[in-house]
Amino acid sequence: MAGNKHGTFVAKLDQHFISNRLLQDELVDARQRAPILVAILLSSSVSALVIMIALGTLYAVTGNPLHLLASLMAVLTLAGYLGTLWHFKQHQALLPAADLYALTTTFATVAPCTITGGMSASPYACLILIAPVFLFLIAGRKHGMYWTVATIAGVAVLSASEFFGMEFPQVIPASYMAGFSLATWLTTLSLLLMGLVSYEKNVEALKNHISGERKTLGQTEYRQTNFPDHDRITSSNQEAAVPNAKKTVALRPR
Repeated sequence: MAGNKHGTFVAKLDQHFISNRLLQDELVDARQRAPILVAILLSSSVSALVIMIALGTLYAVTGNPLHLLASLMAVLTLAGYLGTLWHFKQHQALLPAADLYALTTTFATVAPCTITGGMSASPYACLILIAPVFLFLIAGRKHGMYWTVATIAGVAVLSASEFFGMEFPQVIPASYMAGFSLATWLTTLSLLLMGLVSYEKNVEALKNHISGERKTLGQTEYRQTNFPDHDRITSSNQEAAVPNAKKTVALRPR
């Protein structure tokens, strides 16, 4: 029962954000990838909202300017995800939306490292994997490789900065570091699992659709092979019945 409700809820979300034209064409590549994009954008928006509220509350308590900066990063991240979702709903263009998602996620994962100790100490470092992995699922190999290179470049710049002596501030108190590290690790794992499960679900739906088409095609070929004259005889009988019916009507007494 719970599984059916979850499936219905996800289907309603897909119908809200994805056009009927795209949803109905199950053999188009974009049809298989669009639900993954929608699911990832929605879950990322929720995560960004929670982080924004948490950081805003932290700044209200501490008054630390770095906490305000972190809050602003979360606001920009949330705006980026919601803007990407709106753009996709309006234009139904998968690749531009995928690039916008990747840009937002790369910012949301690399920028926090600059205020949480750099690549060597930041608990956000593991989140950097999300953008390139999801781009393979959402936009394909070409865009996935592009954003993998972009991610490597961002990591290389931060790592090189540390290597040459730049020190990055750490806004996370030492007593909370273990909790932040666990939370970001679980977030990374959950998002990756969600993307892979969504991809597998769409692949299974595509296989079922192809199986149904093959079954229909097989029945048609079987009928044509074993009853080659059936359609011709049926058509001839129908054609012969028309003039006979006309004659019967003409001969009927009035």
